[in-house]
Amino acid sequence: MPETTKTESTPGGHTVDLEALTQTEASWLLSRSAPWLRGQSLDGRRPDGSYHAQKLVAAYVEQERSKLPTHKLADVEVNALDQSLGYFDLYNGRLAVDLMDRIKQEHGAAGMAAVAELVLESIREQVEKHPEPGDVSTHTPKSEAEIRAEVEAKAERDIKQRLRAEKERDARQKGRVVDKCPRCSRVRWARKWAKRAVPPGHVFDERECDDCYAESALRRMAITEGTL
Repeated sequence: MPETTKTESTPGGHTVDLEALTQTEASWLLSRSAPWLRGQSLDGRRPDGSYHAQKLVAAYVEQERSKLPTHKLADVEVNALDQSLGYFDLYNGRLAVDLMDRIKQEHGAAGMAAVAELVLESIREQVEKHPEPGDVSTHTPKSEAEIRAEVEAKAERDIKQRLRAEKERDARQKGRVVDKCPRCSRVRWARKWAKRAVPPGHVFDERECDDCYAESALRRMAITEGTL
């Protein structure tokens, strides 16, 4: 064996050939018992029964990694993620992909779990900083009864609005229109301004009464002349 694979002898120990570990040495390296190691079919075991340390450790790590619980996303989950992540702009998309590929190769499932946690926290921060009133994630589906009630209420409002429009149109066609001052609320009836309600069946247009108009004119004049 090449001399470079042997460790230095240590006090109370012995020289170890890393390319030809005994079963006792190999089991000690993995912190497992010798009987356990004998029952495994790990790469790194040589024809003579010794073990290649580097290959053995790599095979052991891969075996333990394969035991980690996995979760295969359902189609509905994949579709929902694809739709939601589509709203985010990845300015450095290629860099992100390359980085995650490297993390997956070097750290496997544990690395990808860390990536997922980081992405989740990043998205959560953005959502909390910039909440949207129409965020679909906070929408609670309404029942048929609720939808019917909303539709009927809107229809009722629309009907009332249409009726008011029809009545106003009819009143204007019949000349049932009066002027109402927006400042003093007086109504012009029979060519006179007076404090009264708009007559039934009539509609009104806003127009300043003579007194309010004169007062406004005097005020504008005073402002122009600088006396006010």
